[in-house]
Amino acid sequence: MTIVSLAAFAMLGWRFVNPANIRTVLVDFVSTGFIALGMMALLICGVFDLSVGSVYAVGMIVVAYCIKNLGLPWPLAVPVSLAVCAACGAVNGLLVTKMKINPLIATLGTMEILRGLAILIGGVGVGGLPKSFKWIGRAPLLGLALPVWLFFVTAVVFIYLFRHLKFFRKFYFVGGNKEAARLCGINANRIWFSGFVMMSLLAGLAGILYCARLGSSTGQAGMGLELKVIAGVVVGGASLKGGKGTILGGILGPLFMALVFNIMGILGVDAYWQRIVNGSILIFAVFTDVVMEHDYFKRRLGRKAG
Repeated sequence: MTIVSLAAFAMLGWRFVNPANIRTVLVDFVSTGFIALGMMALLICGVFDLSVGSVYAVGMIVVAYCIKNLGLPWPLAVPVSLAVCAACGAVNGLLVTKMKINPLIATLGTMEILRGLAILIGGVGVGGLPKSFKWIGRAPLLGLALPVWLFFVTAVVFIYLFRHLKFFRKFYFVGGNKEAARLCGINANRIWFSGFVMMSLLAGLAGILYCARLGSSTGQAGMGLELKVIAGVVVGGASLKGGKGTILGGILGPLFMALVFNIMGILGVDAYWQRIVNGSILIFAVFTDVVMEHDYFKRRLGRKAG
């Protein structure tokens, strides 16, 4: 897959590597990147969230509604929107940890509920947002848009947290073996709950920044984003079984996917084919993970290491 991509990069030449296109890739990647940080954290601790695309739309709609309809200044509307998104994550966390609902079913249900609410509240969309708010999504800084730099800073913080802080290292223990983690005194439910809240905060932040970039919002935003992110994160080394993965991998995997889709866009590949490619990459990445986890391959890899 990588070899084919590199060959495509070489054939496209300047059309791909010119600074304007690279900036476009990075700006478009911001939303996926923020959500990928949270999704990698969740997959490390053994769960996932299918509602992120809907939370992304909720973040957009709430911040725009607060500014346009309630007359709140954007510095106040942003934390209100983030609080609403954090509450969405808390609901997911409670459904999984307290009501013992499977994460697939719980987040699939909230995905539909939140999407409906976003469309009901936002209607056809909310536009006409002030220039001061649009500035945070468009302001240039050292040749790149401000949201790109915000993502870089957030990514560095997450890399540090998951490498050095004890609380975040517990995500690996819970994902690797929840029962063993419990016997060691680790509260797995607390880890999962924190992961869901963190995931929704990041999805909401991504939605707010995208809203600022567009200068408007729509309840239809983020549809299909969850599978795109999961595909990228799995490509980056996450396992659906939990206990594996790095934050850096969670960035590089989706970034690779963004480059692939950028190439297809330059080549004029139909959007429907892009969805087929995304699904195929997800299946291939999960299949590869399952194969590598098989006892036969573990024994072979163990012998080579020895």
